[in-house]
Amino acid sequence: MERKWRPGWAGAWLPQLDKPPGALDSQMIDNWSSSLNREKEHRKLEMMMISRTLCKVFYRPLLFYYFYFSSP
Repeated sequence: MERKWRPGWAGAWLPQLDKPPGALDSQMIDNWSSSLNREKEHRKLEMMMISRTLCKVFYRPLLFYYFYFSSP
């Protein structure tokens, strides 16, 4: 990267950027979107595991009691 003279504090030599320092490049955006998708998938999995656990904890004993005590 070619260095150009920029007037600043103490007349520093700064690298001349080809884009403003706040600009987003497509690589960063791709990384963010893929990590967001990964988080979404992970949350979906977590919800699935929680619902399965709740089913194991609540519905199985309820079914057991219902069929066990309703039978003559």
